[in-house]
Amino acid sequence: MRRLRGTVRSEWALFGRGAVVGRVGDSSFSMRKRLPAFFHNSFQTQVTCRMESEGGATRLHARFGLHFFAAVLMAIWFGFLAATMLISIAFSLDHGTTSIPAFFISLAPVAAMLLLLSGIVAFCRFLARNERQFLLDFLKDTIQAREIPERADATVERGA
Repeated sequence: MRRLRGTVRSEWALFGRGAVVGRVGDSSFSMRKRLPAFFHNSFQTQVTCRMESEGGATRLHARFGLHFFAAVLMAIWFGFLAATMLISIAFSLDHGTTSIPAFFISLAPVAAMLLLLSGIVAFCRFLARNERQFLLDFLKDTIQAREIPERADATVERGA
């Protein structure tokens, strides 16, 4: 943890050196790749780890993915847009809208927002495409960890 505290910078630091930013606690940490000043990607990959002592070694259970709040916000937005589309369809059917162009015109703004949001998320995830490997390599180099592919989540282990 001492090595990580020395290399991981605070997420609130706008300027400074360091390849990663995040939070290092007593038995867990989370971090993400540092982006240039005044540039932010809410959908970038972050790693969250918790540590467990195991014999003469420390086992790190790592989870790579979106920040929790970004995933929740994305689910809320997609749910809101899907509900809006369903309400619009139900309203059109209930009021006997038989004109196909009028039906599609009523759905067009919601469908456009859905496509725009999907495009933004896809573009941001594309920008973050190599960050999982970057963070894994950072952990391997900083704390001399090695990967043990037990399951879908990456698990890294550090010797005593």
